[in-house]
Amino acid sequence: MKIFVLLSVLFPTLVFAQNYNIALVAEVAVTPIQLALTVRVSERQTQAHRIQKLIESLNKLENAKFIRNGKEHVVSEAVDHMTKKWKWKQDQIKSANEFINIVGTKSSTTGKPYLIKMQSGKIIKLESWFRKELKAISK
Repeated sequence: MKIFVLLSVLFPTLVFAQNYNIALVAEVAVTPIQLALTVRVSERQTQAHRIQKLIESLNKLENAKFIRNGKEHVVSEAVDHMTKKWKWKQDQIKSANEFINIVGTKSSTTGKPYLIKMQSGKIIKLESWFRKELKAISK
């Protein structure tokens, strides 16, 4: 599948041929460097997708509050804050785990941990929420 995606980008005729069941014989040469670069790009896209899913997972927390530097915020503000902070720190982040460690754990300003106050009143660390969600996303 990944090789086909690579080939479909490099050679759109192959996609056309597959879609219309046309027999097409082609000699395709892909160097190891091209393949390695493609795998790296694919891995970055996968990690970026996981990070986006982590941020979006906050929307599941109906009636919860995001606690940042001791102040409560609505969950949509947490989504906005995490998105902005990710973009700000994106050159330091290569994986979803690094996102959690760098962005989703604590305030860069005060060092205070980010918290989620559930509708029930229970307070959990945002890091714990993200780690649980990452396990689910990665399955």
